[in-house]
Amino acid sequence: MAIFGKAVMRTNNLTSPIRDGNDWDVFLNYFFAVLFMIFFLVGITVNPLIILYHSKQKRTFAKVLFLLISIIDLIRSVYFPLVLVPKLLSPPADKDFYYDMSPSSVHWTSYSNRIISVLLEEEQEILVALCVLRFFTIRDPLSNAKKRNLALSVILFGIFVLNTIFAILDYTKEPFAYFRISDSLTTVDTEYITGVLATFFIFKNVLRCILLLVGGIFSGLTILHLKKSDTAACEASEKNVRKGILSIVAMNVFNVFVIIIAVRTSFVMHEISQNEFKRFHSTEKDCIIFSGSYGITLTQSAFNTLSFLLICSSFRDFVKMLLSTWRERIGIRQEPTVNVTSGMETTVL
Repeated sequence: MAIFGKAVMRTNNLTSPIRDGNDWDVFLNYFFAVLFMIFFLVGITVNPLIILYHSKQKRTFAKVLFLLISIIDLIRSVYFPLVLVPKLLSPPADKDFYYDMSPSSVHWTSYSNRIISVLLEEEQEILVALCVLRFFTIRDPLSNAKKRNLALSVILFGIFVLNTIFAILDYTKEPFAYFRISDSLTTVDTEYITGVLATFFIFKNVLRCILLLVGGIFSGLTILHLKKSDTAACEASEKNVRKGILSIVAMNVFNVFVIIIAVRTSFVMHEISQNEFKRFHSTEKDCIIFSGSYGITLTQSAFNTLSFLLICSSFRDFVKMLLSTWRERIGIRQEPTVNVTSGMETTVL
């Protein structure tokens, strides 16, 4: 079934058309399918090396956080393309309802998507924690970081619990319906959606935006501190400062897109909760919802991977060392062979 396309709502045995499909729906299906396949290739080729690189480093709180981000990026770049690309490329069918208010059965991905999303949402908070951690580490590298690390750990765990509660709320109030664009199962109790769920959703998005802004503020303070402390008139010092600033910018550039999508998605979900199907269920709104659920998060994963590859010279050296070691091992296994016909010794290159 194609994800973007004709929108039809089914209630019991009755179907109600919401809108017809169009050429933009076809384009979006192919566009996201190709994009996700590229992200999949990036993820399976580079992310395992990044995980191996971080696992070989000295154990610090920051390194553990970086390792967690790399693992989350790998899960995201493998799972979602494998689940979503076949659906994006499948031809639309009459039974591919936009809303199914009385689903007889639900595909397993509707549940696994929600579980995986809870894990992936934590990555934004981990990035914010790294921004805060980097500022205090650079400003006072000799300070005792145990209390600071403990406080950040408690905050990260608390936000994870909050995200988990929000996910569970979707399954606590019947009746349920299947929503094709997000490939998810959610409650359709109007009073519950416009009351408890809407309030919690807005609170969660506001909290996320505040956290991302906090991360941006600490990143700005770190950049200012790096520029002020760079008093050594040498090329190496200037180069290290430039790399540090570039790394900080790379960590925060996607936070702007996440904030925009979070705010825009909040408005869209509010419109959807008002049941104005014909007015608000357009290709544009579907693209916003899908991008907020999967597009932005997968793009960020690929961006994290590629930016780390380009910025971190020690990682590139690590990869070169692995390739060199692999070639040496291949060379050790190759032994001279004798050409039986001529009696001359030859070497396999």
